[in-house]
Amino acid sequence: MKKLFCFLISVLLLSGLTVCASAYDYGIDERTSLVNDFAGLMHIDDADILNNKLEQISEIYECEVALLTVNSTNGQDITAFADDYYDNNGFGYGINDDGILLVVNMGSREYAMTTYGTAISIFDDYNLYILENEFIPYLSEGSYTTAFITYYEKCSEILYSYSNKDSYYSDNYITDDDLYEDEYDYNSPSVNTTGPMEISIFSLQWIGISIIGGIIIAFVYTYILKAQLKSVHSKASAADYVVEDSVRITRSRDIFLHKNIRKTAKPKSNSSSGGSTTHRSSSGRTHGGSRGSF
Repeated sequence: MKKLFCFLISVLLLSGLTVCASAYDYGIDERTSLVNDFAGLMHIDDADILNNKLEQISEIYECEVALLTVNSTNGQDITAFADDYYDNNGFGYGINDDGILLVVNMGSREYAMTTYGTAISIFDDYNLYILENEFIPYLSEGSYTTAFITYYEKCSEILYSYSNKDSYYSDNYITDDDLYEDEYDYNSPSVNTTGPMEISIFSLQWIGISIIGGIIIAFVYTYILKAQLKSVHSKASAADYVVEDSVRITRSRDIFLHKNIRKTAKPKSNSSSGGSTTHRSSSGRTHGGSRGSF
């Protein structure tokens, strides 16, 4: 009986450890999907492709980018809902749980973005404003897949700009052109798999001959036209072209026509230093983010 009791205690302890491990800081192999489309706004294949791309940029920039769609927050404020979902479901990259989560509530047609860790600095108030202006119009018109692709694309651009301030392009920079690259048919006859197209040497020779021939013809034609102008000679000054006593000024006066005035507004002092607006979630963690409706 004593051995059975110890065995049951051991099983309960192991189960508790398993639950804790799945709540925070789980490994890559254990991480749940970064795209949780509970509102069913995307085709399942599009959601899988988008999830793979979000995984890629999350690994490249070490900052998790995630998406959640729901039909209801069960009466909870959408910002609090986004914070709690992020905190309670193990989102975030690395030991600091760095990341950003977009939550779309179709029931109230609201959205919220919550940021945590280094993502608070990366996605500051200005970048969140830029990000919203990119994908919100597509949400409003019902182009949900396009909206979420745009969200992923702009997040990738912001993350790249933050980590690579000296240049604009990088091998790691992912655009929406890459989103469906896995579905591209490389066996299509329209795809050139034999290398760059070769230009015939014969064609290059004819191009050179045509250019030289055109120059010669243009020179001869111009010379013939010039030879025909036998009565035209250049003058030393503009006065040589004026016929004497052909112009007489009998009266002159100065008339004020108009004036140009340019006014420049005096710059107003701005006490705001930029940065990110933050708040605390129900778990006491500091989050950044924004919210709105569509």
